[in-house]
Amino acid sequence: MRRTFHHAGLTGACGGLGQALARMLLAEGARVALVGLQHGRLQALADLAPDHTAIHTSDVADSAAMQAVAADWMARHGAPGLVIANAGVASGFDTAAATDLAVLRRMPEINLLGAATTFQPFLAAAGARTLHSRSRWWARPASPAGPAWRWWRVFGASGTSLPA
Repeated sequence: MRRTFHHAGLTGACGGLGQALARMLLAEGARVALVGLQHGRLQALADLAPDHTAIHTSDVADSAAMQAVAADWMARHGAPGLVIANAGVASGFDTAAATDLAVLRRMPEINLLGAATTFQPFLAAAGARTLHSRSRWWARPASPAGPAWRWWRVFGASGTSLPA
């Protein structure tokens, strides 16, 4: 059975999976809070259904900013039926390069803390006991010579389960 959501919050809406999820939700008539850092990409999504979107160019690692997103959304529409913490990054880095330490520090801020700062403002309002997040991931073939279950190497995967 397919469930339709009337109100949703979505981080990482600027591209890839987040953009596809936003398009799907909007096509089904949902009102969607689009959260991401690239205003132009969010605006292109909002143009698909101007009366059904709110744009928020907030950093998911910024707790105060995500509190403001949640407060704005809930003042307009009440608690969303669906919150998707899709924002995530996967990046290469060289631990020998001092400048890459900032890249390494930023990854858990977005991939782990970002899920918590996305969900936390909605927990009490939604009456949720547990929320689950699977950050974005991507894969590529590792080697065509190995067994089928080893052909894919996954990068940047992170998951978070946040009990209420």
